[in-house]
Amino acid sequence: MAKSVSRLSEHLRNPSLHHVACANKTIAYLNSTKYLVLEYSSSSFTGLSSSSEGYLFKLFNSPID
Repeated sequence: MAKSVSRLSEHLRNPSLHHVACANKTIAYLNSTKYLVLEYSSSSFTGLSSSSEGYLFKLFNSPID
């Protein structure tokens, strides 16, 4: 979803009707999924190998990216 918002933001100065329609779809999607969450259990992370480089983003102590 962040990618969609990022792409739409490129057209903020002069949006076409197509961009406005896409923005409305994005807002509708976000509204319809606002109660969905990511759920993790402790057993889902067993056996992970460690990486020597890269990044890890966490939200509420759970990896999201």
